[in-house]
Amino acid sequence: MSTSPSRQASNGVVGKAKAFVANIALMAVSLLVFAAITEISLRLVNGIQFWPIVNLIAKDRALLTTQTANEYHPTVGWVLRPGIEGNPDDPDTSFTIGEYGVRMNEAGIRPVPSNAVLAVGDSFTAGSEVGDRWAWPAQLERLLDSPVVNGAAGGWAADQIVLRGEHLTPLIEPHTVILSFLADDILRSQFRVYGSANKPWFSIDADGSLVHHNNPVPEFSGKPSESTAPFVGYFYLPIWVMDRLGLGADWRRGIDSYIKADTDPVAVSCKLLERAKAYYAKQNIRLLFVLQYGGHMNFENTPQLSYAAPVVACARELDIETVDTYPALLKAYQAGLETFKNLYVMHDNDRVFGHMSAAGNALVAELVANQLGD
Repeated sequence: MSTSPSRQASNGVVGKAKAFVANIALMAVSLLVFAAITEISLRLVNGIQFWPIVNLIAKDRALLTTQTANEYHPTVGWVLRPGIEGNPDDPDTSFTIGEYGVRMNEAGIRPVPSNAVLAVGDSFTAGSEVGDRWAWPAQLERLLDSPVVNGAAGGWAADQIVLRGEHLTPLIEPHTVILSFLADDILRSQFRVYGSANKPWFSIDADGSLVHHNNPVPEFSGKPSESTAPFVGYFYLPIWVMDRLGLGADWRRGIDSYIKADTDPVAVSCKLLERAKAYYAKQNIRLLFVLQYGGHMNFENTPQLSYAAPVVACARELDIETVDTYPALLKAYQAGLETFKNLYVMHDNDRVFGHMSAAGNALVAELVANQLGD
């Protein structure tokens, strides 16, 4: 029985379609095999590990890789690296780090004093974007005419600040400890990975006690549980190609890992202050809590941040001496935008707020000195 011309034509189209699909599949498999062989070869030639599996982009973006002024610390995750002496001849830009990762109050590394005031906080306390002598702990030292140790470092959360105070206290034996949170540090305490670095974090158990996690802090490696970088970062071939095209740096820029833990940052911050009060009371060390704010806050017709006000309230309920800089900053804002901007280092044609300027640090130093003098 003969097949009709139309049926023959239909069978021919189907046959061609199957052959086309088969060719495409063969090409795809060939490309995958070629990519796999190339991936293996490149890893062998360049010494790139096969196991454990890590996201290579995340590993390249690790805080301790990109921020060379920092080094690993098992208690807090990272600290400023001792022995840095940057721009020693310029008091407006000098950056000097001494023993224990402490920032000096003047250019030149000197012994860290004992029986001093110890200030611990994030970059707003460390004095980012101003010279050594203009950070507020350095200005506080001159106001008090008494030693102040700056034990802060950029990027820390409330939990790291409290732990750093506990770590430095037996080393330098201060008579007063100042724990200074930036408002954002409260929220940072809900992260277990922050800015491509592992950090300590706390939860609160059923009986209301703090539970310390990541103790000691594991070094960041870019493994899947630490990384939010794109999936392609697990393969070396595309990274190698982008680097050869001169696009590697742009490709990696801004790809940092931030992973939250299941915890309440406000409740944890309050519990941390309770822990700090008990710790310093046992040693008869005076404790002062300071809350700072970035200039990006909208101070116009805006109440204090919903996550900051409760922490201030907690500190006061615990009878911890407290300096909340919000009223002073609000007053500066109400005096005029230029007056307010003068308190911060401005960027992008005076539109983006950076860290506090020398004048802003002076304001904080004065508020703290007034409290310590009461």
